[in-house]
Amino acid sequence: MEENRKEEFQVLPSEVIQMILREKEHGKEGWIELSVLFPKEYRSYLLEVLNSNRHHAFFSYAYIRKRFLTEADLCRILRKQLLCLTEAGRPCFERVKFIKIGKKWFLYLRYRS
Repeated sequence: MEENRKEEFQVLPSEVIQMILREKEHGKEGWIELSVLFPKEYRSYLLEVLNSNRHHAFFSYAYIRKRFLTEADLCRILRKQLLCLTEAGRPCFERVKFIKIGKKWFLYLRYRS
């Protein structure tokens, strides 16, 4: 797994990213409930860390101009980070988006062949 962007804090641990990438073995598309990726306690902690350190380049996320990040911004960061992942010089995903089904949010992934 390669990353083709400047260094920034990864919102998901590498073990979770690896789990997402392994899901490709089960088909061309994947669905993961957002609460699995960002349990409430982790979300709260992550937002506190990110917002407390926004003045450092590693936590700045220049594509988000707001001073304080929200849960929606976490999803935006995750989407961008996943779309930047490459394997053998090719993007890992064709499509990454968040979809609300009922009261729950899901991460939809379409893996590149």
